[in-house]
Amino acid sequence: MPTPPLRALRPAEQARFKADNFSYTTLAAGEATTVEVYAFEPGAGLPGHRHEATEHVLTVVAGTAGVRVGRIIAILQAGETALVPAGPYHGIFNAGLGRLVVQQVSGPNPWDARFSGPQPSELRRG
Repeated sequence: MPTPPLRALRPAEQARFKADNFSYTTLAAGEATTVEVYAFEPGAGLPGHRHEATEHVLTVVAGTAGVRVGRIIAILQAGETALVPAGPYHGIFNAGLGRLVVQQVSGPNPWDARFSGPQPSELRRG
């Protein structure tokens, strides 16, 4: 199978906002990792949920994020990153007055964690 071309990801440019809550866009997907961008208007958030085997690395691209893992809440500013381990309930919310953009890198099995969807290789097979 040929190697896909290397490309620069630009999460701030690909963020799409919805008035009612949050939106996300998949920027890249590999066999074991996905990169997504989440966009939150003021007051919006992603409710608590959990993944048994998937970790997330969250990096704030713009704005101020509240990241909850279990009972702990961390406030992250643009340029800051947090690791969300597999297992505990976690969520993200816009903790600022402006828009929030967060890049999320998930692995090792983000496609399994996301509604048991097909692996990227299965999508390529047609």
